[in-house]
This record gives sequence, C-alpha cells and structure tokens, in this order.
Amino acid sequence: MTGNSPGTSYSYTLINPPILTTGSNRVVSLSEINNNGDILGTLNSPAPPGISSTSVPFLYHDGSYTALAVPGAALTTALHLDDAGRVVGSYQDGLGRHAYIYQGGAFTQFNAPNAQTTTLFQSTPSGKLLGAAFDSRGLHAFVDDNGQFTTLAVPGASSTYVTNSYQASSINDAGDVIGGYNDQTGTHAFLYHNGSYTTLAMPGASSTTATDINASGEVLGSYLVANGSSARTFLYNNGTYTDINYQEATGDIYGAQLNDTGRSPEPTAIRQEATSSCTKTAPINGSTRRTRRRPGPIQPTRACPT
Repeated sequence: MTGNSPGTSYSYTLINPPILTTGSNRVVSLSEINNNGDILGTLNSPAPPGISSTSVPFLYHDGSYTALAVPGAALTTALHLDDAGRVVGSYQDGLGRHAYIYQGGAFTQFNAPNAQTTTLFQSTPSGKLLGAAFDSRGLHAFVDDNGQFTTLAVPGASSTYVTNSYQASSINDAGDVIGGYNDQTGTHAFLYHNGSYTTLAMPGASSTTATDINASGEVLGSYLVANGSSARTFLYNNGTYTDINYQEATGDIYGAQLNDTGRSPEPTAIRQEATSSCTKTAPINGSTRRTRRRPGPIQPTRACPT
C-alpha cells in the first residue's frame, strides 16, 4: 500500500500477525518501533463473558512475526524493545511473576540479587537494564550493566523510583537514568550520572518531572509554575534549564519525546480562548503532532475560528 503527499512518498504495511486466527474481533495494537524497523505489539482476542480473553505480545521483524510467549507461562507481557532487537517484559507461571529478556529467539529469566520479585522496564542496545526489585527491604529501582548491579537510591530519600514509557527513555546507553524520589519536603525529579545524583528543579517551579533522556544526557521534562497550575516543558543540559514556552498558550504545554540532537517534536500548546468555548491546537516550530493534556474530565469543545 502506498500513499503520497507533495514531495514525499510513503509505503504502508498492514501488521496482521498470524496468531489466534480463530474467532472474531481480533485487536492488534502496536506499542513501539526501533530504529531498525522492528515493531513490538500485542494481539488481543476478546472472549465471551465469564471466559478470560487472550493477549499475546509479538515482535515483527523484516516481514516475519514472532509470538512472545514464554514456554510454560500462563501470561507473557512485553514492555520494551531496544535497537538491538532485545525485548524485556514479564511472565506469570505457577511459581509467581518473573522478568525475562528475549533476544535471538531465546527467553532468559532475569532475577535481581536477593529479590522476591523483579520487573524490567527498559533496556539499551549495549545491554543495560533498568527495572525494579522487591526484597526484604522493600521496592528498589536498579540498573544492571551486563551483570554489574546498581541499586538506585537518592541519598536522604524515603523512596527512589523510575517509570516506564513506550514513548520515552528513562535510561540511555551511557547508563544515565532519570526518575523521581520522595523525601520529607515532597516529590522531586533526579538525574543519575556516573554514580552521582542531581536533583532536577526548574527555577521558579512548584514541581518538576523528568520524562525523557537522550544519548547525550539531555533531559526533557515538565513543570508546574509556582503561581498557577499550567504545565510547561523544559530541556535540561549540563546544569542549564531551557524553558520551552509557546507565548500564546494560556493552558498546558507538554513535550513528549527528545531525540539525540536535543530537539523535541513537541510541545504542542493548548490555548483556551477566553471569549469562547473552543480549544485551539497551536504547533511549536511547525510541529503538528498530537496534543497532550493532563488527566481530567473531558469537556466538549469546538474548533476555534482560524
């Protein structure tokens, strides 16, 4: 299938894995694509009331499909695909829940040292793993660098955590990590680099969140201004914060992703016109990607006059 726009030609591929081919209402969802064109997705097959539905993750590579189902597992979940074609996720069997690594056609169970349960969130092309482990001391974030295990614990924090997102990275190939921590003063964002922790706090903000990190260690995040509730986007690079602010916006501005050159295809600004009930999407630097808003009730809107 092909499609064209002025000066550009595209080809389209229908992703339809030959898995769970019986029954109706099969739903295919795609969660991630790497720089080699490999695709991570999930096939869901709804079932009648009272019967569990079936969900199977799959990997698409060069025209071939691989069902990601750990042998003997009742349920397998895929969480991340990196540029080396490695998939990390979890599976459930009669002994409990476990983390796995899939690469080169083989599944390998991964257990953090002395942990009762382990979860893997992300991996990097060189094999670094980011996850969380629960042991006798509680829940901890960690990095495993090809067998070298490091627990992430911000000094003085009551808890340190990392998050998983299909659309952003919390770890880069140098081993830099972004996340959050709680202490007696509240919740904060951090950058972990070369064994040291840096608290990320946008000047003048009431709260700061780190959302993406690139290969150079630049961090994309969001913050709330101290004198209001509107969200803004910032870029952090080696001690310097850059506010990414669309001047006409009176609502939230969010950035979704950051590439290795330090550019974000967003933010997209939400401008709520004061004189009407319309909502206008205002692109930044010519970007027209999707709009993101903080969770909340959906209000009926109409298009603003152009």
